[in-house]
Amino acid sequence: MQGKVFGTRLMIAQVSVPIGMLTAGPLADLVFEPRMMAGGILARVFGPLVGVGHGAGMALMFVLFGGVALLVSVASFMVRDIRDVEILIPDYVPPEEETSGAAIFVPVEANADN
Repeated sequence: MQGKVFGTRLMIAQVSVPIGMLTAGPLADLVFEPRMMAGGILARVFGPLVGVGHGAGMALMFVLFGGVALLVSVASFMVRDIRDVEILIPDYVPPEEETSGAAIFVPVEANADN
C-alpha cells in the first residue's frame, strides 16, 4: 500500500512541474512585470522589497509564492493529524508476517565459555 501512496504522490508532484512552468512565464510577463515597472500599481507597495524595473516582477513572484508555501507549511504543522501522522498511523505489517509469528525476535544470550 505504501508503494501506491508514494507513486501517487510522485505523479502529482511531476504533473505540477509542467503546469507551473506553463503558467509562470505568462504570469510574469503579463501580470507582474508590467505592474512592477516605475509607476505601476504593485511598484508602490512592493518596490522597496524587490525593487522596480525589469526583473522585479519575477522577484515578486518568488517572494509571494515562497511566502504562500511557507504559510501552507506552517498551517499544515498546526493540524494535529498531520503533525502526529507517524504516531497515529502504525507501521504496515504484511498479513503473512502477522499470522506466522516470524516477526518474533528472541535475543541470543552470550556464550559464558568465552
